Amino acid sequence: MNDKKTPTLRWDDAFWIIAFAFILSVVLFIFNKPLGAIGFAGVIYTIYYINALVNKKREAFVQKMESLETSFSDATRSSLFGMPFPMCILNEEGEILWYNTRFKKLVVYEDLLNKQVDKLIPAIDVPKILDKKMPEIIEATIGEQSFQFYYNIIDSYKQEEQNQILLYGVDNTQDAITARKYLNEALTVMAIQIDNFDEVYQSTEESSRPLLFAEIDKAINTFAMEYRGFARKYDTEKYLLIFQKADLMDMIQDKFPMVEQVREMQFGNRIPPTMSIGIGASIDTPLEIYKIARLAVDVALGRGGDQVVLNDGENLTYYGGKKKAIEKHNKVKSRVISQALTQLVEQADGVYIMGHKNPDMDSFGSCLGIYYFVKAQGRDAKIILEEIPPTIDSVYNMTVEHLPELPQDILKPAAAVEQANSSSLVIVMDNHRKHSTEAPELLDISDQVVLIDHHRRGADYIEDPTLIYLEPYASSASELVTELIHYSEHEFQLPKAVADALLAGITVDTKSFSIQTGVRTFEAASVLKRFGADSISVKKLFREPADTVKYRSHVVANSQIYRNTIAISRFEERLDNSVLIAAQAADSMLDIRGVKASFVSTYSGDKIHISGRSVGEMSVQIILEKMGGGGHQTSAGVQLKNMDMEFAEERLRAAIDEYLDEEEEKVESNSEK
Repeated sequence: MNDKKTPTLRWDDAFWIIAFAFILSVVLFIFNKPLGAIGFAGVIYTIYYINALVNKKREAFVQKMESLETSFSDATRSSLFGMPFPMCILNEEGEILWYNTRFKKLVVYEDLLNKQVDKLIPAIDVPKILDKKMPEIIEATIGEQSFQFYYNIIDSYKQEEQNQILLYGVDNTQDAITARKYLNEALTVMAIQIDNFDEVYQSTEESSRPLLFAEIDKAINTFAMEYRGFARKYDTEKYLLIFQKADLMDMIQDKFPMVEQVREMQFGNRIPPTMSIGIGASIDTPLEIYKIARLAVDVALGRGGDQVVLNDGENLTYYGGKKKAIEKHNKVKSRVISQALTQLVEQADGVYIMGHKNPDMDSFGSCLGIYYFVKAQGRDAKIILEEIPPTIDSVYNMTVEHLPELPQDILKPAAAVEQANSSSLVIVMDNHRKHSTEAPELLDISDQVVLIDHHRRGADYIEDPTLIYLEPYASSASELVTELIHYSEHEFQLPKAVADALLAGITVDTKSFSIQTGVRTFEAASVLKRFGADSISVKKLFREPADTVKYRSHVVANSQIYRNTIAISRFEERLDNSVLIAAQAADSMLDIRGVKASFVSTYSGDKIHISGRSVGEMSVQIILEKMGGGGHQTSAGVQLKNMDMEFAEERLRAAIDEYLDEEEEKVESNSEK
């Protein structure tokens, strides 16, 4: 765009100048009436002059357009005005300079000359067109019609004149209707699994079992027929539903009523049946759609079950999942995983163990436990740590003091990447997100990856692990590791320092055995006690400097209650342990009467970190997932880039509002039933 070209004069441009002159005249009139009167006269003359100038330019413009039309030959004029698609010419301000009959009929507006085109067709952004930031084809909907608009910039060779834009559209309404029909009729696969089948079966009286499971079958088949699909049961607790994508939209709007219906079934069962549902909704072959549906089921199971996961081939969307994961009492899986892990260790060319970045006591303690699980088999193992953050300095110093050989087996991520090869075994602890691990590159190098975690499964999942032990019912990764050690084929004496570290990991994730604590949590603690774990020694690991206690108390004191039950606060000091203080303050805020969840924002480098905690009645995981984070139902976090704390808290409140509104809608829909 040439800055030397003369802009078009419009009343909009002169308004503020005239307004300023009028106000100045009023002020002059107050202090000096003769000067004020002269000022008013000047304003009136300016209005008259600008009006005459605008009219003159408009007449010149009309004459120019008329001369343009008359200069066309009859054939040219007939072609332009009779074009089967709408056309117009715009100036650099987006004003319509010329149009044909089709364009006038399309926008249905009386006086089109000098009208801003974006007022008629919002999709047309002239500044972006001139800056070449608009796509070559602009999709626009006008009334019930769909158009594809094309444009061409006509360069002016005269300095005093502006460039012009030739805009013309092609009606693709029929193509758009066909495309929508194609998408609406696309094949969609729903895979359903009763995720606590064994527990429900065992808790139901023998005489009532056929009735209960027959009712579940009936509910699923009825659900399929209501949405014009069909269902098939292909295993004891597995079903497959086929339907069209248009019906999926109705299911989402209705909030998948079958899930709640099955959960509320009572036929002598002491445990409510819950379902994990995975939906494949990509535009692909039937086999690929089925595969992503099965993957979605695995994600739902990994997040604790009792929910729906939609997989469109690119993104995962979650529905439900607000219930606490049911503790499974069958310990066969722990024994099988322990044996399988033993075999992988024996076959591996080196073992590398890592938790998540900025590790806590559970991450580090579980890594230590697996480290000695491997050492008990006579194999070498390395723990990967980038740094020793304040969250683990006490437990790290304690273990190094009692186990002086440990530091030589702790590697930086860069060193581990250099040493590892495809035959190495990589064990990921207390985390299942690839980019949250200490060394994501290791996962690409090794062909053997083991995943041990207790968090609900999220989107950034480590793909195709060789062995997975993901149990959302568990209190902590340290609890799972303790079970693997307990069922190990190799008998060994776990060092007391490692037993203390594992007990510390369980303690920190359960808030001293008060949250997410089941029978197996206490059983794991008793196993560690037999290995010499001491609760007094563990308590000492949680002692803090006086400044940390003061900072935490300050954060709690400045907390505000949002929506009656949620405490929100912030910690604005930039310290090495800011994230730790924020997390501890969020824990402490749960002690406020009536508070069901708490959130604390702080700085973590150049990011905003938000720690979320709850007592179990609300899922902080789902709230922070809406902001790109994740974690567990009672403990979650998120890190936000490129924003200040004020905006981060605004986004947090919006996510909380969305979560609570969904809960209220769910309560209302259930009451209507």
